[in-house]
Amino acid sequence: MISASEPDASWFRHLGLGVFIHWGHASTRGWELSWQMTGGVDRQEPALEPVGCDDYFGNAAGFNPERFDPAAAAAVLLANAQARGAEARATEEARISELDLSARDADQRVKRAARGAEREELLAQLEELGAWYRDLVAVAVGAESAAIHLDNLAELRADATRERIQGAERAAEAVRETWRSLEELNLAPQLAFEALFVRVARELRT
Repeated sequence: MISASEPDASWFRHLGLGVFIHWGHASTRGWELSWQMTGGVDRQEPALEPVGCDDYFGNAAGFNPERFDPAAAAAVLLANAQARGAEARATEEARISELDLSARDADQRVKRAARGAEREELLAQLEELGAWYRDLVAVAVGAESAAIHLDNLAELRADATRERIQGAERAAEAVRETWRSLEELNLAPQLAFEALFVRVARELRT
């Protein structure tokens, strides 16, 4: 992953995009989710290693979710939000540079812009995370056409077992509760995300 502070990542910050991290067995091998089974990966930049279906799905046997670090996962999402806040800060500083504002007023406007952007990014990442768990339920019950992440259908199929339906539903609800808490209450995002990931890991453990 490219650090948001590296020059090669500058295009990403300016487009105002976010990052949703898929955590699964493919991550242990540095694979793209399902794409390396589809063919034509040698034409991508950079080229990807072709992976057979048996090898791809067989890799799940060695995946150990117990090694999941909720603090590290939360830190990644917070870093995304902070990068978005830094971009908003720079934009607001440029916007007010020619305005006749006191130093105090200018500082307050810049801080409000940064905080607002960070908050929006945190909530957007939660919405995306909740959508993934709802997709797990949809695929598990045979309603694949209702899934949002159709580009990751192979990964969804691998994770969406019947035994996980209730766990995925509870995980989606946990995400909604965290979203509401961040929206309505003055929670510490790091602790809120850590608690969420601990709960989600417990719900999805089968």
